[in-house]
Amino acid sequence: MIESLFLSALLSQVPATAPATDVFALSREIERHRFVKADAPCLSPDVLAYETERLRSAHPKEIQVQTIGTSFLGTDIRMISIGHGQNSILLWSQMHGDEPSATPALLDLADYLARAQASPEVARILDAFTLRMIPMLNPDGAARYERRNAQGIDINRDALMLTTPEGRLLKSIRDRFSPVLGLNLHDQSRRVTVGDTGILSSISLLAVAGDAAGTITPGRLRAKRVASRVVVALSPFIPGGIARYDEDWNPRAFGDNITAWGTPVVLIESGGFPAGGGFGDLTRLNVVALVSILEGLSRNDLADVSTGVYDDLLRNRADAYADIAITGASILEPRSGKWFEADLAFDLLSSDQTVAGCAVPARTGSRVVEVGDSRVVTPGRRIDGRSMLLAPLSVDLQLKPGEITREALLALRPGISAASDDPKDILRALSLSEEGLSRNGRAFFVGWIPDRGAAWPSGRYVVVVDGVGLDP
Repeated sequence: MIESLFLSALLSQVPATAPATDVFALSREIERHRFVKADAPCLSPDVLAYETERLRSAHPKEIQVQTIGTSFLGTDIRMISIGHGQNSILLWSQMHGDEPSATPALLDLADYLARAQASPEVARILDAFTLRMIPMLNPDGAARYERRNAQGIDINRDALMLTTPEGRLLKSIRDRFSPVLGLNLHDQSRRVTVGDTGILSSISLLAVAGDAAGTITPGRLRAKRVASRVVVALSPFIPGGIARYDEDWNPRAFGDNITAWGTPVVLIESGGFPAGGGFGDLTRLNVVALVSILEGLSRNDLADVSTGVYDDLLRNRADAYADIAITGASILEPRSGKWFEADLAFDLLSSDQTVAGCAVPARTGSRVVEVGDSRVVTPGRRIDGRSMLLAPLSVDLQLKPGEITREALLALRPGISAASDDPKDILRALSLSEEGLSRNGRAFFVGWIPDRGAAWPSGRYVVVVDGVGLDP
């Protein structure tokens, strides 16, 4: 009842055509005054605790920080509150320990609202709402940079059993404050694309349903308007780079159940980096999105935003992107000794912490996305593989990536002789792996690359280890 009266008052006082946030000015402001300087993957629970205390000290009158519970291993879980409106909005991040892009965004958001409270737009937000933000719901998982908590449980699948203390805590906060909106902040794969466009999805959105039928309730309509507002706010920064997340009902998930309990939830997933960007850009996009949501809600409950903007988004698509695709190569199947022509598409994997420069040691790897016809895969780099030979390589040989001489290759199998000097015969005879290249396997192989314009079989051999070793 309070919520409906509040929203009715907003609608009667503010015209639906009121100007929206200047997202470019807001983005510049957030970039100039980033409160958290570290990249999101480098925020350990201890560092976050320090930054949260620094935030409270910077704005002691505007921001409250309280310890609301502890993780399974006893680490404090904190909630940041700002605003004095009677309607709550609940925001939580990093319930999966390895999904941190929005964690610093919540501190940046609180800092921005506290600094800009004199502006009419921010004053209206703080008058309308009390924001309650949990930046790191899963500190045990974050400490190990793993998805699950210390019990080995996915907190986001614990909404009904409530086996995890972190899950029980989130539900208790929801039940205590009955928020008018929940914002569930996650990270998805960096290689998910927007439908079949080949464009990486930097942000994916979901107006979460509260039942298997996907019933459109007043709350879910608000969630759809919220998601549409995010599209409008962020499209100038990532044109074509926003998708709709999988809408299948999940009876165990928190977003689905919190919606069912009466708080409509919007899922915001950070994914691929914007062109030339990195983690700082994903964090800033989250802040711009959140401020835009709050501005629109406080102005007129987003009455001037069409739900069709969200409904028209293309769906997320996995396995439609690969870092490298070698097309039309001859590939050896080592068990039969036969060669066949096909494409090989694969990803070069590095952990988020490795990319951010705070993983010691660095964690890297590879994954074969496709063997066969790769035309449905958009590659970051395409290599014309016609006349190239690719022979699977055993990890156990422990070769270094890069060029290797014919003599060094032959030395790997003393006593083995090839039928001829033809590279196909040499690689077939060496049989450097018992297993072939396969989808979801690792990209370990020896490549033979012919010299341009030279007579056969003039060329060079290269060792590719976890996708690394090909010339740039």
